[in-house]
Amino acid sequence: MTDHPILFNGDMVRAIRDGHKTQTRRIIKRLPIHADYGEPDWNKTWIDDSYDPPCLKVAYGGGKMGPTAQRHFSKYTPGDLLWVREKWRPLYRMHTNVLVGACFRWRGGGRVFNAEHKGSDNIDDLTPFKPSIHMPKWACRNWLKVKSVRVERLREISDKDIICEGFECREDFYSAIIKINKAKNPEEYLNKWCWAINFGKSQKNG
Repeated sequence: MTDHPILFNGDMVRAIRDGHKTQTRRIIKRLPIHADYGEPDWNKTWIDDSYDPPCLKVAYGGGKMGPTAQRHFSKYTPGDLLWVREKWRPLYRMHTNVLVGACFRWRGGGRVFNAEHKGSDNIDDLTPFKPSIHMPKWACRNWLKVKSVRVERLREISDKDIICEGFECREDFYSAIIKINKAKNPEEYLNKWCWAINFGKSQKNG
């Protein structure tokens, strides 16, 4: 079992905490050129479900070792824990630079304190919010447990899974995905392969 940081925006954090979001999709990154087999051919890809979770096989055009196919595995596996990074604000002991905790924009600025300063008072919480990518692990209040991982193209999502993603319709899901990822070519982006991760809340939640 492995812990993985994972980024969600404010709307998705709210959906997770309300129980409306139980899936997320993460685009499979392009594979680099292989020293022996050359460049991957993303027009020749298929799912290999002989593994658990399934992997994506990508054909290589052929380098010095000739044509072949390479398996591409998800770093997420059932049983792994995901600790959610969200927009946060550091909490300092008043009139000092001693970091004692963190608070969050949603639900009245819910607070989490680090182990050393748990239960601290006399706090300065007027510092500006910081990007989620900089949120430390100890500040995490949303822990998720991976239940299953599938591989599919982004546009192949089912209507049922769109609801599990926290959206009411396909158009809203597509629009959010394109906006979040700043896709310059929406049609091409929606044809990308992704890991479809199904998760539940972990007992570690704050």
